Amino acid sequence: MVREQNIETFYSKLRQSALSSASNTPLLIFPSTSDVDSLCALKIIGHVLESDSVRYACYPVSTFKEIHKYAGSSLSSVDEGEFVTILLINWGCHRDLRRVLDVGPMARVFVVDSHRPIHLHNLSDLNERVVVL
Repeated sequence: MVREQNIETFYSKLRQSALSSASNTPLLIFPSTSDVDSLCALKIIGHVLESDSVRYACYPVSTFKEIHKYAGSSLSSVDEGEFVTILLINWGCHRDLRRVLDVGPMARVFVVDSHRPIHLHNLSDLNERVVVL
């Protein structure tokens, strides 16, 4: 996982990844259903994405099983044509996301989570498919 300290760098990577996968699937945003702060963050990020003409779809979720339901097999896909970008808002850092979500080489996960602690595997330099703010 890459830990980004700068919001501009984080958003730049998110935007670039979302635009590169936009021909197939929009950016998939998964806010936490148990946290009102995630709804406020969703409203803000929605306005920013719209101003940059980034396609997105939002699915409020409370479990990783629900993410698999909405993202389908594209999270673990190795097919070159199925690149997917997801954004988790206010949840997910406390688990090993690469293992739990079975993130394949054609998927990129971005996480904005104010909760602590952060799972150490999520901070590994070897895990470039997950980016945490």
